[in-house]
Amino acid sequence: MGGAGRKNTEANSVQNLMMVCAIWNGVIESNASFAASARQWGHKLSHYQDANTPVFDCTNNTWYVLDGEGTKGATPEH
Repeated sequence: MGGAGRKNTEANSVQNLMMVCAIWNGVIESNASFAASARQWGHKLSHYQDANTPVFDCTNNTWYVLDGEGTKGATPEH
């Protein structure tokens, strides 16, 4: 979700991490169209976006935010 390698440890905090499969990660990192779609669903953040951006869980059809403990928190309707 917009991590910055070792340059910015805040961007790589637990609340800014999201596990995705290797295929989806490869697609959103290499294709601008898919990257734009991933941003709409909160699966990819720009470096300037807040880590509290809601994320859409396609499996459960719900929006959530990641907290500092690495768990999902409910969000108001997005």
